[in-house]
Amino acid sequence: MAAIPDSSAHTPTVALGFENTFTEEVPGLTVPWHGVEAPDPALLALNENLAASLGLAVNVLRTDEGIAVLSGAAAPADTTPVAMAYAGHQFGGYAPLLGDGRALLLGELVGTDGQRVDLHLKGSGPTGGDGFAVVGPMLREYLVSEAMHALGIPTTRSLSVVATGRPVHRDGVEPGAVLARIASSHLRVGTFELAARQGDIVRTLADYAITRHYPHLAERPEPGEGNRYLAFLERADFDGHGGAGVVQRGDAVVEAQASLVAQWMLVGLVHGVMNTDNTTISGETIDYGPCAFLDAYHLSAALFHRPQRPLCVRQPARRPEMGPGAVRRNPAAAVRSDARRRGSRSDGRAQRVRRTLRPSLHHGDVGQTRPDRDRRRGTDR
Repeated sequence: MAAIPDSSAHTPTVALGFENTFTEEVPGLTVPWHGVEAPDPALLALNENLAASLGLAVNVLRTDEGIAVLSGAAAPADTTPVAMAYAGHQFGGYAPLLGDGRALLLGELVGTDGQRVDLHLKGSGPTGGDGFAVVGPMLREYLVSEAMHALGIPTTRSLSVVATGRPVHRDGVEPGAVLARIASSHLRVGTFELAARQGDIVRTLADYAITRHYPHLAERPEPGEGNRYLAFLERADFDGHGGAGVVQRGDAVVEAQASLVAQWMLVGLVHGVMNTDNTTISGETIDYGPCAFLDAYHLSAALFHRPQRPLCVRQPARRPEMGPGAVRRNPAAAVRSDARRRGSRSDGRAQRVRRTLRPSLHHGDVGQTRPDRDRRRGTDR
């Protein structure tokens, strides 16, 4: 991977208590990187309650050094920011190498509740992609993610929005901004897709994800029926007689995704970019982008259309590459195949979830639009 770029960004003396278990334990999926200078940074929003729950001093975050960290212009003294790599199935096509095109993982924090989370910046400068974000969509993600949290729906959260003072060309010239995002982790289905093509790293990644998100599964054996990797995907309970027993509800990957999408449907959320690179292993909503909320259920509602790239954003049950189906299809090439080589068999839980949540889909629908009354335009610019 590329080396860390030259930059005039400075390293402040402020330390925020970061750890870096992912980069230390899972090599080959990140590259050291840093953001760019913000010409005229200004703190637009700071989630003080969230900051306190992470053990962060609000008065420090409001200083010039704190704002420099939240804008990506400066790296905290106790961490090395990285850009993360992953693959992804996007709108029916496979992209073998994606990654943080405009984002940085600053590091991990352990909150006052003992839970480990990532602090991630969005819009902090090029890491192989466009690099920047603008004020409107970043404030929008701040509001929507916090609303989802208040509704009790698993989601990434927003710590801050910083205006950078940099003009960004989108629909005309718009003011630049950086969102600081908190997530249980940024491990995605696409992370496993990339790891599966790098050999033995997939088991290292799976063990890390299990330890971090589903530690109760680490007690299961590696080979055989009921092994930790199948349980990681499907949370199957076995009857102890060599065959699969009754599958109970659980909180591993497929169950988490099924539950998450069901909760979206309860509040009318249409995600908009629910591809495998935007599907978290933890089961949290991430990358709100062109999301929208339906005022009333309409199976054929088309909420987003981008010129030069027709895209129909449909409700979850209509998307071919979303949710449990995405989890079933893609980590299967990695963790599941590895487990099966050691003699394991699936109990079919994910297939039943997939059939339940995804009725027949007609790919010819993509690109079609409905009248204006069926649209709710959203952008991730």
